[in-house]
Amino acid sequence: ATAGAIYTVQVAVSKAPQGSGRTVTAAVALTATDADVAPLTVEGGNQPTLSGLQGTFDPSKELRLTCVGNNVASAVWTITESSSPALQALPTSQTSGPALHISPGTLRPGGAYAFTCAVGNAATATASLTVRSLPAGGTVTATSLGFGLYEIQASGWSQDTTSMVVSGLAYEFRYMVEPSADEFPLGERTVAASGVFALPAGAVTVVVYVQTATDAASGPRDLPPGQRVELPQIQ
Repeated sequence: ATAGAIYTVQVAVSKAPQGSGRTVTAAVALTATDADVAPLTVEGGNQPTLSGLQGTFDPSKELRLTCVGNNVASAVWTITESSSPALQALPTSQTSGPALHISPGTLRPGGAYAFTCAVGNAATATASLTVRSLPAGGTVTATSLGFGLYEIQASGWSQDTTSMVVSGLAYEFRYMVEPSADEFPLGERTVAASGVFALPAGAVTVVVYVQTATDAASGPRDLPPGQRVELPQIQ
């Protein structure tokens, strides 16, 4: 049977011997389904605070989804964003195994997404999430104090209280030396919005992550949480 096709099953009953009496015929229409993959659900394997992916998601994290069912070897994933503008870099559909991985930094902060996995012609499941907005509205400055010392100041930043719990802000101060893209920490994560740091010689770029105080630490494949701000070549 083909999933989604409609079949008619007909049964004729007559009194023996055949053809000697009245015959009664009955028919019923049946719709075939993929019984071997139903029921089907979408689960998020790395966001335990979400129940069935209903909630908000940290855009700095890798999103790992699994299409769960019996004998699910491959699935077609469809991704839609209800908010505008949509993130063009995100594929709208792809065929893969039952697992779908979305790289950190791909989902747009403040966006609302629906993820649908389909197996065969009939079995589908959908889960939705809203991506958390990041701190916004502020600036980062660096002031030379001489002798390689700089005061780095983050000011004017605020949380979007419509999509996150108000918990205060925290900051990570880092630097890069060109041509390398490696980031080196300037101390520990702190709730202080400014600090005085000694920077090495060379083409130095200061990087500041403005975070909420409750942001979780990054996993091995995640980005640092929060809004990332660069001050290129300050010396």
